[in-house]
Amino acid sequence: MNFELTKEQTLLKKAAQQFAENILEPSAAELDETHTFPVENFKLMARYGFTGIGVPKEYGGVGGGMTEEVIAVSEFAKKCMASAATLSIHLIAPQTIAKYGTEAQKQKYLPRLTKGGELGAFALTEPGAGSDAAKAQTAAILDPATNEYVLNGTKCFISGGSRAGVLVVFALTNPAAGLKGMSAIIVEAGTPGFTVGKVENKMGLRGSETAELIFENCRVPAENLLGKEGQGFKIAMQALDGARIGVGAQSIGLAEGALELTVKYMHERVQFGKPIATLQGLQWYVADMATKTEAAKWLTYYAASLDDSGKPFSKEAAMCKLNASENARFVTNLALQIHGGYGYMHDYPLERMYRDNASGILSDEQLESMARKLSDEMKELNRRSAELKSGRLESDKVRDAYTEFFELAKKYTHIEKLDRDILHTFIERIEIGPKLLPEGKRVTSHKQSYRQSIKIFYRFIGEIDESPEREVDTKELSKGA
Repeated sequence: MNFELTKEQTLLKKAAQQFAENILEPSAAELDETHTFPVENFKLMARYGFTGIGVPKEYGGVGGGMTEEVIAVSEFAKKCMASAATLSIHLIAPQTIAKYGTEAQKQKYLPRLTKGGELGAFALTEPGAGSDAAKAQTAAILDPATNEYVLNGTKCFISGGSRAGVLVVFALTNPAAGLKGMSAIIVEAGTPGFTVGKVENKMGLRGSETAELIFENCRVPAENLLGKEGQGFKIAMQALDGARIGVGAQSIGLAEGALELTVKYMHERVQFGKPIATLQGLQWYVADMATKTEAAKWLTYYAASLDDSGKPFSKEAAMCKLNASENARFVTNLALQIHGGYGYMHDYPLERMYRDNASGILSDEQLESMARKLSDEMKELNRRSAELKSGRLESDKVRDAYTEFFELAKKYTHIEKLDRDILHTFIERIEIGPKLLPEGKRVTSHKQSYRQSIKIFYRFIGEIDESPEREVDTKELSKGA
């Protein structure tokens, strides 16, 4: 087995490294701070051919395969994880069209997605259907009168969805058949009935926009069907295998970037009269970081090589994603410890790198669970809202009365002593019941123990809770006196 890069791959690695250092790194902090999609960076990626990796040259691509994608994405991730993720996720669309599309589809869309500088998106996930694609609800029903698919439904967590010009959307063309009725359809931005919903505010990868997509009677020509009807689930799963290798590439690049920053910092940081790089304990940390990162890198390259050679790689793709993302967490955490307080500060890139790695840690199952929880909470809020509107809860009159009472109470937040005026402000009246013996007869002697009720009526809101009858012992009264 050859572990060396080819001459062409070596040149690609050098070009990607220079692009990351000269173009991506200077803007990385600003993109994160402003939550801005790297529009200009992406256009430059297209100009230099990065957006055409894995696409044949006759369609505007630069050829190559998954190994080339790993090389470029990992180099980008060293300097700007958001840009690396943008490229990795974008490549899913043109590579999928190149593999399953008709000649007409390839001629129409691939040049736009490669050298044309248009962003691609992959729209599978729904609020109730993440890893469990069988629960997808988005439908695309063929209208024989117009020979168009009519799409209705919502997609969520779609990376690049708000900026994409060409999207591969998965929908049920035969809802009754479940997964066997799922198909892949190419949808262009600007198609009537297709709108972008909420753009998510994320913890990390802030420069890579993640959006909600809404389809309301969106009509798409039947010729935009990618592959055959009912083939959508197979297409999605194969595309996701490649996407997992892409996540592995992002993670090893992030880990290598954090390691480089750490080594540099250790030689610059002086404590007790010498650089901390001389401390053996920290050297052990770096040794662990470098060893685990190298292992994660070659597992990722192995998965990519299987894909390029046409061999099964689903298991290896999942393994490299898991291993590389967990290693990135391990490396960025140790890097943070070595940097100390400086690593925690927003001015240092390590803080951003630590946050950016969270996307690789979250599994598809965890994202699905989060989406399902959100959906359940929204249903509960809608139910309570309906109850309020129907008057099944407290009336507006009671609510307003309590509001008025508490607004009045705000004026007396620092009461040191109760006086007649304050009591008069809050209390409308006090009702004191008669003195009664346990059997209900009136008290005739002050020596007898009795029960007596006291009711307090507050202004605006009346009696909050009826005071229970109180038993008074004359002996206790005399002691108090």
